[in-house]
Parts: sequence; structure tokens; C-alpha cells
Amino acid sequence: MQPVALPARSHGGYVEAPDLRELFGQAASSTWIVTARGPVGFTAISVSSASATPPIVTFNISKGAASLATLRESRQANLQLLSEGQQDLAIRFAGDRDLRFAEPSLWCPGPHGCPNILGVAGRLFVDIQEFVDAGDSVVIVARVTAAENDPTRRPLVHHDRRYKRIVDSS
Repeated sequence: MQPVALPARSHGGYVEAPDLRELFGQAASSTWIVTARGPVGFTAISVSSASATPPIVTFNISKGAASLATLRESRQANLQLLSEGQQDLAIRFAGDRDLRFAEPSLWCPGPHGCPNILGVAGRLFVDIQEFVDAGDSVVIVARVTAAENDPTRRPLVHHDRRYKRIVDSS
């Protein structure tokens, strides 16, 4: 593999780092819906484990996202790992915020007023510990207070800007 220079962009009189979306689009990621009181919620492909002891996760949110103010105020959220048949939910929660909770059969109230999405592969209940400025986003550091897992459900994967199923090659 030969290194290829990614083009830098000029913006506001300074040169930005290369646009990494194409490269990271090649990486497969799990697909999550983050919910908080309101109800508010959004699709996230940035959820990551940061520590096992204590259990800490991180996820990103755009600084312009309407959900950010609620997360800052409530400091609690539910992170739901979508199952392979839930790509419509991933698309819904990445779109018009007024339609995200419009279908009451897709969710129910959860602990601390944070909605639970039904039919997910797993769920983390978190207390938000820190908000870290990161360019046009905020990285949220959260401590996991409880977890649920349904090992009979396979996760929904995001790869190459599309939602996909994991195909067993064995």
C-alpha cells in the first residue's frame, strides 16, 4: 500500500486537515441510537469503549445538534445498539428530529426519562461525566451504570456510507 496524500482544504484563511470521511467510510462501525429526556435522540456511529474498569464509553455529537443542550442539562442517556433489521430506525434518527419519536410503537419510556428503542441488540445506560471540545463536534465521556444485551440479535453495521448486515463467511 502506497501512502496517498489526502487533499487539504482552505477555509476562512487557514488550511484545514484533510477530509477524513472517505477513509473512515471504509471502516465498519456499529450503529447506535442515543436517547435522552425530551425525548431527544440521534443516530451515532461513534460509540466506543474507553475503559473496562470503570466502564466508560465515548460518543460524538455535532456542536450544532439540537440534542446537545438536552444532554448537557440531563447528563444521562441511553445508548442503543441497533439490530440488523433496524436500518429504517438509523435513517429516521439521522433525519428530521420531529419524526424521530413520531411512531410510539418503536420505543417506550426508560430509566430517568430516557427513551428505550425496542428490538435493539443491546443497550447501555450512562451518566455523562465530561464534554470535550473536538473541532466541529463534542466528544462525550460517559460512565456506564447498567447494560442489557440480547445475544440472539445481530448488530447493524455502518460501512461505506450504508447500513449493512454482518454476513457469516464460515
